[in-house]
Amino acid sequence: GADLYLAYDAVKTGELQAQGIVDAIHHGSLVLINGPRNDSNAEAAHRGVFNILTPLVDSKGIRILSDYWPNSTNSEEPAKVIEDLLNSGNKIDGVIAFSDLQAEAVIRTLALHRLAGKVAVAGADADLAACQRIAEGTQTMTVYKPIEQIAAKAAELAVYMARNERVTVHNAIEDGTYRVPYYELTPIGVDKTNLRETVIKDGFHLEEDVYRNVLPH
Repeated sequence: GADLYLAYDAVKTGELQAQGIVDAIHHGSLVLINGPRNDSNAEAAHRGVFNILTPLVDSKGIRILSDYWPNSTNSEEPAKVIEDLLNSGNKIDGVIAFSDLQAEAVIRTLALHRLAGKVAVAGADADLAACQRIAEGTQTMTVYKPIEQIAAKAAELAVYMARNERVTVHNAIEDGTYRVPYYELTPIGVDKTNLRETVIKDGFHLEEDVYRNVLPH
C-alpha cells in the first residue's frame, strides 16, 4: 500500500467553481455536469458545489435545471444535456462542469446556439484550451492545481518520512487494507483577472499560447 496520499482538495474545487459562477451571474438557472459517479473526486466536488449553492437555491436566487451524472467521461453526454435543455426552451445562465474537457463540449454546444460567452461556464484542470477560452471570454473560470506545489510537498514529506519524523496530515483514507495519511493541497480558481499571476507566472502555460486567439489590445 501507499505510505502517503497527496491530492488537491476536491470539495474546495467545487466551492471555487460554484462561487465563480455565482459571482458571474448572481442569480439564474444553472446546469451541473458532474464527473463519473464512481469517482470520489467527483462526489467531493459535487458536495463543494452544493456547499455554496444550497443557501442560494433555498432563497430561490439560483435554480438548478439539471444535476447530471454522466455514464462516461466522453464529451457527447454534456453536449447532449445542454442541447436538449436549449431545444426545450430553457434559458441557461450558468454551467458548472467537473472538467475542462466537459466545459469544452458545453461551450461548443452553446456556440451552435450563438450563446458562447453569454452563459457563464466553469471547468477544472486549467487545460491550455480552457485557459485560451478564458482569455477569449467563452469560459468564465477553471480550477488550477499547481503541479510544482504537489511535487514540492511530496519531496518535503518524503524527507520527513525517510527520517521517520512525524508528518502532520489532514486526513486519512482507506486503501482497502490500511489507513493511509492524506495531505490535501488547496486548488486555485483562475479567471481572466488572474491568468497571468497563476498559470502563466508558474510556467504551467506560456503567455503567447494562452492569448494566441486573442487580438493584441
